[in-house]
Amino acid sequence: MPTRGTITVHAPKEAAYDALLQACRDVDAKVKIADRDTFTIDGDSGTMWLQNRFSFRFHARLLDRYDGVIVEAFDFSDKEPDRRFLEKLFEKLGKRVEVFTPEYAVVEYMESAQQSASSSATPLGQDAPTLPRDTLDIPRPGRLMVNEDKVPKPDFSIKVESFGNEGGADKLVIVPIEIGNKLLFVNGKNLYLEIPTGSITSVEKYSETEKGFTGAKKNSKILISYDDGNPNSVAFDVDDDKVDELVNEIDFMRLYERQYFDAIDFEYRQGNEWHKSKLYPRTLYLAGGEQVLWMDDGSSWLGFGSYKWVKALTNFRVFFYDFKLHQCNSLSLPLVESVVVNNKRRESRFQHQGETRSRTGGGPYSYSYSQGSGQSESVTIGDVLFMHAGKPMVTFEGIEDPDGMAQMARSAIDQSKKNTRATGKAEQKPATLPSQPEGIQCKKCQSYNPEGSAFCNSCGERMNFVCGRCRHENPDGSRFCNQCGQAL
Repeated sequence: MPTRGTITVHAPKEAAYDALLQACRDVDAKVKIADRDTFTIDGDSGTMWLQNRFSFRFHARLLDRYDGVIVEAFDFSDKEPDRRFLEKLFEKLGKRVEVFTPEYAVVEYMESAQQSASSSATPLGQDAPTLPRDTLDIPRPGRLMVNEDKVPKPDFSIKVESFGNEGGADKLVIVPIEIGNKLLFVNGKNLYLEIPTGSITSVEKYSETEKGFTGAKKNSKILISYDDGNPNSVAFDVDDDKVDELVNEIDFMRLYERQYFDAIDFEYRQGNEWHKSKLYPRTLYLAGGEQVLWMDDGSSWLGFGSYKWVKALTNFRVFFYDFKLHQCNSLSLPLVESVVVNNKRRESRFQHQGETRSRTGGGPYSYSYSQGSGQSESVTIGDVLFMHAGKPMVTFEGIEDPDGMAQMARSAIDQSKKNTRATGKAEQKPATLPSQPEGIQCKKCQSYNPEGSAFCNSCGERMNFVCGRCRHENPDGSRFCNQCGQAL
């Protein structure tokens, strides 16, 4: 089976194609066909004698997708899958143009599938099968600003009923939309089936009665139908109390995938030159030219565990990301009207909870403040609010040295207004999940709680003394609502 590699290149298509051609030469690949009209390359991979890796056919093509172009390459090894040639090719490519993290997968031929409209590549030789459709996966639009290993991946205990591979699977792992948007059926450490959610056509839940020694028993089941070039399906048992949660999670991933990758076309200036780019404000992917200036995450204070949320300021945007809701409250910096510091107080803290990243060698963002020495000390804590249309669109609560953070943000906003400009026709708007959850939002963890909640369901924080009768927000410490007199 062939190995497929994909990598995002931040460069014009012609320049990316020239760089790919030169990278092929750098790895001693023999190029047989180079079609600039279709942006495809066919040939034989280089031989790696010391690694006992011999020459096989390869095919590469450029696709217009997301931030720049996607280089997609296939290595048609007639032995077991081997991605060493693709790794070396992408390594050489990265020395010539800006590239992001590559992805690799073992794929199967689909002889009856039609090639997608975006691909006009011709397989090598008359006996070469048709290439897999490029629409089954969404290549990543850039480089992640977070550690992929710490992104939560829900898993469910299952029992496969019908399965194409021997041995079945006992666990379903959901790779969330932040890092891949696919379902993995596994048994122990062995992967038996991978289904990109973009290929899922339906998800159905049902129950079956099975007879056993103790009598009849109803088992909850789920049937997933998908199209990977040929219609397929997989059915499996799942715990009764997990059925709705699993179905809802899969349905959300299917429906939200395209909206999640909505982009803002813009240009940014480096020196005297303007460069085109795309910003994906609902995602954790960095646009071309985007740099993280400050970031704080919701993992444990030692840095272990999965993310709960991420707060970040870049040179293009500010946002709060909730991994449980897959929700991002994001605001492009040119839209920030003001930065306000509220609720300043002194607290004793053992260790700083955030991380400041600034340009090396100084520059307009080179503000910094202490990350803590590992000893308890009194620090100034406060909330930093990013205002738009007279309202706080993004709030960072409990920030050490909030005035320093606000100063950094104001500098980044001023620089962004000078060095970025929108090129799309659509008006830029603050990016949030299309259907905002109802209720009261906690300022500490940003999760939503039912109306009238006194404390946050997620973190236990006091809910800002909101009146349960008139919904008026009262100052901290209030015992009665100053709007209607209701006891708080």
